[in-house]
Amino acid sequence: MQGSLATPGDADSLAASMSALLDNPQARRAMGATNVVTARSRANWDANFPALVRLVENVASPDVPG
Repeated sequence: MQGSLATPGDADSLAASMSALLDNPQARRAMGATNVVTARSRANWDANFPALVRLVENVASPDVPG
């Protein structure tokens, strides 16, 4: 388990998801451990930074219809 899902735009769904995690320390620990492994295996600044720059440039570009 890497995360918890909530319905986009639904504050009650988000609150329920967060409350469920607050009530389950074992799930939080497992989620944290899983995500540390994922980050260590996938995190590569040299590979990911150019993609981040492109994303920011696309979002900030006045030429992009929105």
